[in-house]
Amino acid sequence: MKATVQTAVSVGKFVGAFVFGVLADKYGRKITYLASCLIYIISGPIIAVTHKYIIMLICRVGLGVAGIGIYQAAYSILIEICPPHLRSTLGVMFNQSYALGMILIAIIAYFIREWRILQIYISLPAFILILHMLAIPESPRWLYYSKHKARAWRMVENFVTPEQQQLIAERRMSVTIQKGKKLTRIQELKKSLGYLKNKEMSLRLILNWTIWFSTSMSYYALLITASLLKIDTYLYTGLSGVAEGLSYIIVIPLLNIIGRRGTSFSLLLCASGAFAILLIVPSHLKMITMFTALFGKLCVSSVYVAVIIHCSELFPTVMRNIAIGTSSTWAHIGSTLAPYLVDYFVS
Repeated sequence: MKATVQTAVSVGKFVGAFVFGVLADKYGRKITYLASCLIYIISGPIIAVTHKYIIMLICRVGLGVAGIGIYQAAYSILIEICPPHLRSTLGVMFNQSYALGMILIAIIAYFIREWRILQIYISLPAFILILHMLAIPESPRWLYYSKHKARAWRMVENFVTPEQQQLIAERRMSVTIQKGKKLTRIQELKKSLGYLKNKEMSLRLILNWTIWFSTSMSYYALLITASLLKIDTYLYTGLSGVAEGLSYIIVIPLLNIIGRRGTSFSLLLCASGAFAILLIVPSHLKMITMFTALFGKLCVSSVYVAVIIHCSELFPTVMRNIAIGTSSTWAHIGSTLAPYLVDYFVS
């Protein structure tokens, strides 16, 4: 039952990634962001007050659904509204919020040991999202490609120079819609699936599935095994947040220096070495155990950042969404299995 509670969030992420991904493309980033925020605001406090296990599970699934919905929508708006030269920097800063959250939860949990009160305290900040719901704009790129060009141009004209406005006006005059040349969704799907007949493409896809699955499973297994390693859970969780933040930073220079494959290979090798060391380190060497686990987590987190970029570049445009989508599915399967595997091997 404990493992199922942990897994419920991963199931929610699995469902939310698909559902809100479709809704975001059809109805816009902002509306999916608003819906996700409402689910998040409602689900958190209910977990703290309910005495029904099934309701708790449903709300945990809701947190997973809302969490991935908020992340995907907000990240899409950020990337689609900021200047190209700031995308990498803002993308890293955006992901640092996850690391900061891990540090804060360790500090708060250290002083509040009763889980229901802790759940209330960590649910209250979600109400700040109401301000975000009022202020967040729609993605101008989505507006443009969803037959709302006038609204998109008005958004762009509000924060560009007069010279850029002139270029926009000229661009608007030159834009023409070439009907009949666009492939239907079914045709695009058939074309992308045709690439799977190529052995090289099939091998790349299988390798990505394997890496995403094992990386996600290792990441979540390390998060919930602090008590099994006989180390301070609160200190380990807080330092995990620090390791998470560093992982987003160190991967950028590695990608530029040794490339995508070299970065993934090196980090996977280091992570595997750290996991192997954990098997043989004596239980009384708690500090060595903790920092070995943290080093493994840092490597795994960095791998996850690297493989997302690598996967998007390994496949042609028409197949890219399928490759990333199916790889993400295998990642969620890995995170779902992690709590049960921990329970099985512990017992």
